[in-house]
Amino acid sequence: EALLEKGFQVVSYNGVRDGSVCNHIGNLLALKALQWDGQAAFADASTQPWRPLGKLAGYKRSAKTLSYYTLVNTGHLVPMIVPDVALTLIQQTVGGAAEPSELMI
Repeated sequence: EALLEKGFQVVSYNGVRDGSVCNHIGNLLALKALQWDGQAAFADASTQPWRPLGKLAGYKRSAKTLSYYTLVNTGHLVPMIVPDVALTLIQQTVGGAAEPSELMI
């Protein structure tokens, strides 16, 4: 919440095959519950297909400086299972920061 209030870009992701306690449904509910000035916009935002490499890699929901990706064909170990998708997500996130001080990984 504090990072969002200070204007930092916050990106979260999960694989849809993650059956652990930190699954994509629980994480989305937690992100919707964050108390910040973009809470309503994030809750109301539509989830859009995300096709960074020409094929469906997942779905993205975002508002203001908060983005949440739900990635298909993977579970808890996204960078190991779909490394090309994970790398693209990181590159898009890092490439979007105007200054290194605005990026927190």
